[in-house]
Amino acid sequence: MSRYNHQIDRRYNQQYSVNKKPYFVVTCIALVIMIILLTCAIIVTRNEYKESQTLLADSSSEPVIENSSVADVSSSVSETSALESEASTSSTTASKAESKSEVSSNSSSDSKFIKVIENYSVYNFVGQTGDWRLRLANRLNKIDDYTPPTKYIGSKYCRNNDNYKIDERVYDDLIAMMDAAAEDGVKLIVVSAYRSYERQTNNYNNKVNYYINKGYSRKDAENKASTIIAIPGTSDHNLGLAIDFNYLEEKYENRPELVWLREHAEEYGFVMRYKKEKGNYTGIIYEPWHYRYVGKEHAKKMNQLNMCLEEYVEYLLKNS
Repeated sequence: MSRYNHQIDRRYNQQYSVNKKPYFVVTCIALVIMIILLTCAIIVTRNEYKESQTLLADSSSEPVIENSSVADVSSSVSETSALESEASTSSTTASKAESKSEVSSNSSSDSKFIKVIENYSVYNFVGQTGDWRLRLANRLNKIDDYTPPTKYIGSKYCRNNDNYKIDERVYDDLIAMMDAAAEDGVKLIVVSAYRSYERQTNNYNNKVNYYINKGYSRKDAENKASTIIAIPGTSDHNLGLAIDFNYLEEKYENRPELVWLREHAEEYGFVMRYKKEKGNYTGIIYEPWHYRYVGKEHAKKMNQLNMCLEEYVEYLLKNS
């Protein structure tokens, strides 16, 4: 009886083993598929995040334009030239700025501001010092196809191990500043740096085409695009002297990293390029994350005088 039961158990176990094999194989295949799908989802999510951050970085340092129909703000080279020509006739331009500008303290018969965008003005100054550290890049000082000597910053200093470029003459001071911050327990991360003229042109043209496909006329598409992507040659990043750090939103202005920069950037030759109270000089929104290299002596002097770069360049030219 015992032997008979043993044979039955063995046949049962064999049958059970045969029956469960397909389920085991199916389970393994399902697990593999789930792992593959999960991996793909993670990769797609990460790429979408990087693309969104890149868009934020590419659209930083942009003009403050609340309404794209307000004015055609230098949306092409010819329009920029026309704007510069208008700037040269100071009396006519000043009267226009006075009638429209909301900055009453600076609006007078000899105002240095010209009205180009709703609620904001741009400092009516065209000029350069010849010092590469102080070179202006804005709507009245367009740099066109400029290529600085560049060097990779290093992936360990950049977001998501990307590797951005900077003007090679800035490299030593930039790395010294980031290392000093690390010693103070603050991790500075580069989220945007040098942008080539070609990249800026592609970004701008792609945005123009996007709005054309949405039904905008070319002129309206260019106006709309310029509120998001800087017109090529007018971005501080085209010079290779600007860095965006850590955060690209004003609400993070009091995070330790941005506080540290406000307190120490000057020591390494950097200044906050677009301060809150200087929007009517630069035409750019407040960007507590955007720092510009000007050299140690200039950074100290600019902060002492409480001047933005537009003011400081004119100050130097007048006193040279």
